[in-house]
Amino acid sequence: MGCGERGRAQADPRLVVKEVVLDQRPESGQVWIRIIWQTGAVSEHKVRRNVSSYRNYADVATLEARVRDLVVARKMDREIARALNADGLLSAHGRPFSGGEIHLLRKRWNPDGEDQPNRTQSPTMAGWDILRSRRR
Repeated sequence: MGCGERGRAQADPRLVVKEVVLDQRPESGQVWIRIIWQTGAVSEHKVRRNVSSYRNYADVATLEARVRDLVVARKMDREIARALNADGLLSAHGRPFSGGEIHLLRKRWNPDGEDQPNRTQSPTMAGWDILRSRRR
């Protein structure tokens, strides 16, 4: 390939890509991309996509397990959000997690339906709330 042809191939992907197939059905919250190159080679990729609900989140089981582990470790919502963001996880809408969003997820994933302490407060303050309720 001469200099002129190489520049033309870089400018026009149709010269190297024969076909692209997109499919979002195989796994919720992901787009499967299959590229068929002019040479006959095939490459497949999975890309996480933003979704409107955690029901369609790409790896909701991993996210839920991580949140539960951090709740068991007595982390506050903001601390949980920071840990998830540090792990490189993003919310369903593709943004970093916030303490408020963690609060909503904990309410949603509470399996026993029991009231949970308010983890937006410091552990000391949350402890006082629990003590006050026991004295009544």
